[in-house]
Amino acid sequence: MRNIAETLPPAYATPLWQALEDGDEQEAMRIIREYLQTEYIQEGGGNNAFTEINFTDIDRMDFNI
Repeated sequence: MRNIAETLPPAYATPLWQALEDGDEQEAMRIIREYLQTEYIQEGGGNNAFTEINFTDIDRMDFNI
C-alpha cells in the first residue's frame, strides 16, 4: 500500500473538483491518473518518460480542499 500526499496544481484540481461535484467517477480517476503519471511518475524524464499507470485495488482516496 502506498500513500501519496500531493498538492494538485489548479490545472488538475479545478477539473477534478468539477468531476467530483458532477459525480463523474471515471473522469475524476482519469484526471488523477493523468496527474500522477505526468507529474509524479514521469517528472524526471529519463526511463520514466514512457511509464503509464493504471488504478487497481484502490482502498481509499482522501481529498483536502
